[in-house]
Amino acid sequence: MSEDFVIKNGVLTAYRGAGGPVVIPEGVTRIGRGTFSHCAKLTHVSLPEGLEEIGADAFFRCHNLTDIDLPQSVRTIEQFAFYGCAGLTRVVIPKGVTRLGELAFSDCAGLTYVGLPEGLLEIDNFAFNGCASLTAVSIPASVKKLGDGAFSSCVCLTEMEIPETVEQMGWGMFSGCKALTRVSVPKHLTKIGQSTFRDCASLIEFRVPPGVTELEKGAFAGCKGLRSVAIPRNACVDKEVFVGCVRLASLEMGDRAIAITNREDSAGFELAALRVPIGEWKAKEKPAAVRGFALARQAGMEMEEALQAGYLSYIRRQRKRLYPLAVGHEEVLRLMIAEKMIPKKDVSLLLDEAEARQNAAAKALILEYGRKL
Repeated sequence: MSEDFVIKNGVLTAYRGAGGPVVIPEGVTRIGRGTFSHCAKLTHVSLPEGLEEIGADAFFRCHNLTDIDLPQSVRTIEQFAFYGCAGLTRVVIPKGVTRLGELAFSDCAGLTYVGLPEGLLEIDNFAFNGCASLTAVSIPASVKKLGDGAFSSCVCLTEMEIPETVEQMGWGMFSGCKALTRVSVPKHLTKIGQSTFRDCASLIEFRVPPGVTELEKGAFAGCKGLRSVAIPRNACVDKEVFVGCVRLASLEMGDRAIAITNREDSAGFELAALRVPIGEWKAKEKPAAVRGFALARQAGMEMEEALQAGYLSYIRRQRKRLYPLAVGHEEVLRLMIAEKMIPKKDVSLLLDEAEARQNAAAKALILEYGRKL
């Protein structure tokens, strides 16, 4: 009914109806900000051909909206346009839309299908965040930018192929996508951003593109199923990239394969130790950095002489404080033994520590070392 709508110069600014199925009158070219926001009884909307813009918050938290057909005349879908429309199951974006606004379909928990058109250039920040029923999305080759967290917390998303046309991927892109098992990213990317794959528990292996020079903090943090990663040899790796990757068994850096004895999240520190001097770590981080250095040395990884000398000097000076660490982490103990850092008078201290921890392997190494002194 016409009295249900407030329309000014082609802009629908307010809706006063009872909900249910709604037919928006011909002549409306824009749905204004928040027009149907929190309209809990809205179930279906028929939009007129000629509609060009769906404004910010237009259908914000219309929980029971299950069906909406977007006419081909639509050019703009603004931020939060369909945020929280949990009953919406299917949406096809018209060909004229070049950008999806920030959080446009975020928290559409029932959404199972999204059709994205060729010609779309940008998917803005968190556009599909929390779309818990999405299992797959086809990104058209026209897309150049994927915003921060664009598909984060899509817990049923199993695979994704990002076309080579994408020039920019924001941080947290797939964070919380627990079912994600396969993803391909453009070869020309130079950075894997912060928390890009955080908590992707089903991701088993990943090959970082050869052009990537930086892996930011937490890029793979919490990927509990991750077993194998290939990284360009000269990539700069943040120390927290692999925090919580408890099953990570191997890293491939260039032509070098590295076996990881990854206890207590040492893998990120192992890689970071190749480039970060011991003096640049915070006091609470230094034990983990020492573990990482010991693992890197054990794996035969190349590092600058000055960097290596700094670590060895620190370990030698702080050896008594590091004895408990050495007993608990064989790679550190073996490093101390190989560099003859443990004087004869300290052997008994280490043996006492090994006894207290009931670490028979460490005790055997210490006894053998003591006999050779």
